Amino acid sequence: MTKLEKVLKRFNEKERKQVKSLIKSLIKKRLTGLDIKKLSGYKDIFRVRKNNLRVVYQTFSSGKVIIIKIDRRSDTTYNL
Repeated sequence: MTKLEKVLKRFNEKERKQVKSLIKSLIKKRLTGLDIKKLSGYKDIFRVRKNNLRVVYQTFSSGKVIIIKIDRRSDTTYNL
């Protein structure tokens, strides 16, 4: 079982679909309509928000996207 599968098990089916949709959009670089913000204090780390879910990711000049964290919004969501 991959790390992504372990993380997705914590969410209900609706949340799982939302997370998968967000990740697919990030990978395919379809960013229009997404609620994306750069995290303060970081050069290339962003978060995308969908309801109570947050996907924190890093982008590289090569176009590569690395998912850092997937979580529900809480006090510790942005502790990297």
